[in-house]
Amino acid sequence: MSQIVPLDLLNAGDCGEVVEVTGEISLVTHLAEKGVRPGGRIEAIQPGDPFILMIDGTRLTMRTDGRAEILVKIQS
Repeated sequence: MSQIVPLDLLNAGDCGEVVEVTGEISLVTHLAEKGVRPGGRIEAIQPGDPFILMIDGTRLTMRTDGRAEILVKIQS
């Protein structure tokens, strides 16, 4: 069974698929340009603030400041 959780609840090494990105439209658009969009494959590298992740093979650092919510379906 798959579990859908906010990005900031992932632990290092957790992998999954982005299912939803919500928030300020300009930020959601910016994240989509970086690959953080529904269907993107994600791996948590270093949780916290900043959060380091791999998205479709690209390393990305981002703040978890609450301006956007990213929901991830964790692989089980």
